[in-house]
Amino acid sequence: MRQIFVILCMLTVFTACNNQKGHKDWSKARQEMEAHAQDLLTDARTALGQQKFDAARQHIKTMREECNLALEAREQGILLMDSIDLQEAIHEMMITDSLLRTNPQESDSLKWALEEYNNRIKFYRRKLEHDKNADKMPAETADNAETVNQK
Repeated sequence: MRQIFVILCMLTVFTACNNQKGHKDWSKARQEMEAHAQDLLTDARTALGQQKFDAARQHIKTMREECNLALEAREQGILLMDSIDLQEAIHEMMITDSLLRTNPQESDSLKWALEEYNNRIKFYRRKLEHDKNADKMPAETADNAETVNQK
């Protein structure tokens, strides 16, 4: 029992030491792509802050096409794309709500649109939460969750 504990401790230390190397193991091409990708993500975040949703999406698309080795930035891009979709749905919902208040005669179609935006917002919030937690979930647990979802 004690030997198993010692082995587990050694494996933990070894794993922790390997994780500290981090970016030093990356090739120069990957480091350059990560840096370029981070610039594009910053541009996308700026565009999102200005509610320029198409421009923000275009920055992420460019990052995906030009920075195929920037794996960490691509993961961040997934979360940012979810945020863009969420913010756009919220923005459109606010516009539709304003239209509903000023044009009560079109209430049926606008109420349907509000419900649709509400469903999109719920979906993107769940997706964003799922994508954030996907990295934290061990592979074995993810396989089990997938099996449960299929049932």
